[in-house]
Amino acid sequence: MKTRKYLKRALRYYARERLYIIILAALLALTALVSMAMPHMTRALIDRGFGQRDRQQILIWTGGLLAICLISALLRLLKESIRLDICNAVRYRLRRESLLHLFRIPETDLHSRNASEIFHTLEEDTNCIASIAGEETLELISSLCMAAGGAAALVTISPALTLIVVLYVPAKYILSVFLGRLYLRISKKCIDCSRTYSHWYGDTVEGISLIRHFAFLDRRMEEFDRIQKESLRTDRNRHLLSTVREESENVLIQIMMSAIYLTARILLLQEHISLGGIVAFETYALLVAAPLSGGIDFIYQVSGILPSLERFFTFMDMEEEEPAAGAGAGDADTPEGNGKVLPEARSISVNRDAPEDRNQALRISHLTYSYEPGSPVLQDFELTVKPGEKIGILGHNGTGKSTLIRLLSKDLQPQSGRILYGDRDIREISREDWPETAGVVSQECCLFDESLTYNMLLGRDPGPDRTARIRSLLDMDGDPAFDRADRGKVGDRGKDLSGGQRRKIELARVLLRDTPLILLDEPTAGLDQETKGLLIRILREKLRDKTVLCVTHDEDLLTCFDRTVRLAD
Repeated sequence: MKTRKYLKRALRYYARERLYIIILAALLALTALVSMAMPHMTRALIDRGFGQRDRQQILIWTGGLLAICLISALLRLLKESIRLDICNAVRYRLRRESLLHLFRIPETDLHSRNASEIFHTLEEDTNCIASIAGEETLELISSLCMAAGGAAALVTISPALTLIVVLYVPAKYILSVFLGRLYLRISKKCIDCSRTYSHWYGDTVEGISLIRHFAFLDRRMEEFDRIQKESLRTDRNRHLLSTVREESENVLIQIMMSAIYLTARILLLQEHISLGGIVAFETYALLVAAPLSGGIDFIYQVSGILPSLERFFTFMDMEEEEPAAGAGAGDADTPEGNGKVLPEARSISVNRDAPEDRNQALRISHLTYSYEPGSPVLQDFELTVKPGEKIGILGHNGTGKSTLIRLLSKDLQPQSGRILYGDRDIREISREDWPETAGVVSQECCLFDESLTYNMLLGRDPGPDRTARIRSLLDMDGDPAFDRADRGKVGDRGKDLSGGQRRKIELARVLLRDTPLILLDEPTAGLDQETKGLLIRILREKLRDKTVLCVTHDEDLLTCFDRTVRLAD
């Protein structure tokens, strides 16, 4: 039942390509008509041409077969062009909707996966679903249409021999169902092995420095050997099973052809068939049997797709943090089985849903959050912050300081209690609108491998004058590294910049947005004294009218706060 549901959901992705599918069906019908003519033309070439040694007949039917071949080639080119359009449209839609969904899944649900694993898993599943309209599928459907036309022609040549071809089908079906079940089991194991290796590989790449510093490479290579041996053994079994399927098909076809030869001998002696009819039937019996076999093998192929369908739609069914903003404005023909409507791409507007009076009091009431059941990192936490007040958040490691910042930035959702900005619970403010109120400088600076300007503005355009003032305030002008990043890119995760330079970019983002509430999580971590002094000066002079909550262990920052709050162990 679940398998059928996943297949229906996958097929809905093709529903919007109805026009292309109708055109493709028309071309397939033409293919069937063309194929009906070929056996008769071949029989006429042999009987009327070569049998009677009539040169004119030979030229006529040879030219006719050549014309049919050219028409078939043109039809195939048109069919492939349309198939590629359908396949690319579906692949684009799958990638776009899965990416949008990824943005709305609670971050806590993604902690067990790394970026490499998520990307490769989604890409593999997307390609599997798109393969429904793959080249092999089109070839199969085209061949089935040709087989339908060819079968109709074979019946007119010899009903008795056609019956032998028909009897081949159930034998092939039984074999395909049996092998398909084995293939499904092995495919699931292959996917598990791929997921394990992808996760392990991502962890290894991210931990290269740690592995080098602690001489941990031998242990990791032992793990690599174990994972790879299991993966390669499973992949070997899958390919061996495919070979068994192909060879068993060859044996069945040869049995069918042997039966055709023996029966044709009897029919020829009884003059129920001509020699040209036998040659034509032999040739096109194979062309008919192969597509019929391929149609049955589709069961086998679907068995390999089903694990990816299940994994993809299990991911797409993961609960989102909040309803998609702009629901109803997107595509109403979305194939999502849970009824969600994903928004179309749109530009970011300012303060669509933010409070009108931007600088308001922040009230945290009975806030509780835990990562593990029964072990809350924050429990019944209370805090009121006046507009423009600067609060330092202190405490030992593990007391919930960074968790509090993540709750205030809406990276996490309160499990109980409320966070009010003014009179509104921030859960009522969408994730798209909350950044207009709260700017965040986190412990880990996230940079895209793009230009400096791209990473500072993030799609906004505050104007060249304001951007220039912020750059000057943060002493970014004249820095060779920033000059290079202006002309090129900052490198993967900002690797071409120092920790202090990356922190300046984060501060620039917040200052450019000019939000009334600013959340800082260990903003001086890894900074030199000069950059730290710059941050202190900004807190005292440039953020006087801003509400600031700052998690810190740095005593130099304490003088910047109106008061401090210490979280208990």
